[in-house]
Amino acid sequence: MAVKHGRLYLFGGMFEAGERQVTLSDFYCLDLHKMDQWTVLVEADPETQEWLEETDSEDSDAAEGAEGGEEDEEDEDSSEEDQEPQHPLVTPGEQFADYLPRTEQYWVRLARDDAGSEAKEKRVLKVAHAMAKAFFDDSA
Repeated sequence: MAVKHGRLYLFGGMFEAGERQVTLSDFYCLDLHKMDQWTVLVEADPETQEWLEETDSEDSDAAEGAEGGEEDEEDEDSSEEDQEPQHPLVTPGEQFADYLPRTEQYWVRLARDDAGSEAKEKRVLKVAHAMAKAFFDDSA
């Protein structure tokens, strides 16, 4: 969560649906002067969400893993390769004024992919800078 120029930016969220706990990766903005509506800057695609809660089959896999450790390591390696690329890391002692120019193209590309082709360039740039700032603040 961050506030800048009279706007509240909120990333993520969580809700419970019965036994399930769902974590959101959406990015919202609220004009604090009007406070009439939330604007969705980046909306998560429900099709790409991954279920992370343990199931009975995972429990049985863990018991089997105690007997055969090498097989589990191969599974972990392959799952790491399937994950999305990591955001550009913040170097120790780096200021946001240095981090943004170094990584701006990455964040613009990410914001453009999420916003779609119909989004205006100025809005894409604003979202990219907000995403970079949120990541920078979380990393610091």
